[in-house]
Amino acid sequence: MPVRKTYDALANIFPPDIMTKINEIIDEIQFEEKINLSKDPSILITKPDKGRGVVILDRNDYIEKLENILSDNRKFKLLNEEPTISRENALTTVLRQMKNDEYLAQQEYKYIKPVGSVPARLYGLPKVYKDNVPLRSILSCIKSYNYKLGKFLANIIKPIRDSPYSLKNTNDFLKFIQQNSHLSNNNRMISFDIQSLFTNIPVRETIEIICNKLYCTDPKLRPFIPKDYFRKLLEFTTTVSAVELFIVNDKIKLMELNKKNLIEK
Repeated sequence: MPVRKTYDALANIFPPDIMTKINEIIDEIQFEEKINLSKDPSILITKPDKGRGVVILDRNDYIEKLENILSDNRKFKLLNEEPTISRENALTTVLRQMKNDEYLAQQEYKYIKPVGSVPARLYGLPKVYKDNVPLRSILSCIKSYNYKLGKFLANIIKPIRDSPYSLKNTNDFLKFIQQNSHLSNNNRMISFDIQSLFTNIPVRETIEIICNKLYCTDPKLRPFIPKDYFRKLLEFTTTVSAVELFIVNDKIKLMELNKKNLIEK
């Protein structure tokens, strides 16, 4: 008998005070099992790519799938040294120049200036709805040297990000369908599954598109920061010699972001 049905059957037999004690026992057993599972070095406990829940993976299988994502030597390279401090210093130098030139306020400078930076970390979330349970790679940049800079720049380019051809989330999609109920049965809805989008974006070309669009808009929306400085900041958040640094499985990796400029081995 399924667990849910067994529990419901007990609830129909025992009074509420007994069921309360049963719930306490179940909670205690579940807590102990979670502790035991977390100590098992052969498994990895995580969440699914979409929706809620708990997924238990074989750790070796997880690492193999993640390493497979990074197996393209045109885009990834293993490093022997950790250059976070040098990049932090380089960014700080530019920010100090901008502050001295009065293009950054003291408060902005203190917010963006990196201190105690660490490499970004790559991990994968299992796509449990697909065969062989592939991983969706997630790059967590929290506490990386350019994390706050990215947030700062995101607010500046926000006015040019709005598009009639994009939707923010599922709620926006549902609202669009409701507002366009007049669409005839002759229309078809198509979904495209893009693979490895991030590593296939032409980053330097995208930076130029952002700069040209941002500095050709309404002067009221144009940043106070000069275009050359702004381009340099965008490069710090996306390229830095066309690569991004991160750690996976305790190994330092470089990720190529511009396929036209391959990393030399």
